[in-house]
Amino acid sequence: TANYANSAAPASATLSNTAAGYTTLGGQFQFAAVAGAETDYALFGFQNVVPTPNISGRNLVIRGIWIDTFNMGAAVATTPTVLQWTLGVGSTAVSLATAEAAATRAPRRITLGTQAFPVGAAVGADAGKRIDVNLDAPVVVEPGSFLHVILKMPVGTATASQIIRGVVGINAYWE
Repeated sequence: TANYANSAAPASATLSNTAAGYTTLGGQFQFAAVAGAETDYALFGFQNVVPTPNISGRNLVIRGIWIDTFNMGAAVATTPTVLQWTLGVGSTAVSLATAEAAATRAPRRITLGTQAFPVGAAVGADAGKRIDVNLDAPVVVEPGSFLHVILKMPVGTATASQIIRGVVGINAYWE
């Protein structure tokens, strides 16, 4: 279920707060560099299978996540690029703006960490560290609800031709 086509780069995601860039359970990603903002982007928004008469619903149990990120296309210009990562669990909709209400549930957010590219980071530079979180208490994504990999970029410049690229791995199983 990961976004990983054989011998191909991933399609560029459009970053949005209300729609997922990818609807897979992690995998490869890439997107054009954007200006810094306090917007939560749903880079990945995977909906656990909705039960039907022919498909039984199962919980998706998340035990951990890792994220590696590198720079492509052009060097980082004028300001550093800061990537703030969060896991969202259990929302009833793909939109991160989903409110808590009688019939809807907002994502429960678990902060994962940050990565950064300094000004001048060349094509191929990595973001300095791998995000690698093992969840001692696994989290459960119920049938029909969403798992989000959320990205916020509080500092950054929309540098022409700059692409942020990487991979997200989800350590999980269905029960």
